[in-house]
Amino acid sequence: METKEVLPLTTSVNRHNLGRLILAARAVANLTRVQLAKSAHLAHTTVKRAEEGEESVPEDALTKICRAMESVGFEFLDGTRTIRFTFHEAGVEALGVIVDVSMPGWIRRVYLKRSELNLVEGKIDG
Repeated sequence: METKEVLPLTTSVNRHNLGRLILAARAVANLTRVQLAKSAHLAHTTVKRAEEGEESVPEDALTKICRAMESVGFEFLDGTRTIRFTFHEAGVEALGVIVDVSMPGWIRRVYLKRSELNLVEGKIDG
C-alpha cells in the first residue's frame, strides 16, 4: 500500500510582524480600528488583539483583516516574514494572488511593479 505525505493545513504566520503590518497599514490608509473592523466584519477588539500579535486571534479573523487591508490598496510584499509593505493608489488593480504560507488563508495579492506597469502600458499603447 502506497503512503502519501499529508501537508499540514496551517500557515506559518508571524503574528508579531502581522500586527505591526496591520497597525502601519491603518496609519497609511488613515483608518481607525473601528473602520477596519467594520470592513473585515469583526469586532474592533479583534483588530486590536491582532495588532498586538496575540496568538488567540483565530486565523480566519486574520485572513479577514488582511483581505480588508488589501481591498484598500495595501500589499504585503513578503507576507508576514518581514514588515515590508506598499500602498497602491485607488484604481490600481492587483495582478493576481500567489500562495504564501506565511499569510493567513495562504494567499496574498500581488501587483505589477511600476517599471513593469510602464512596460505593459507601453505595449498596449504601442
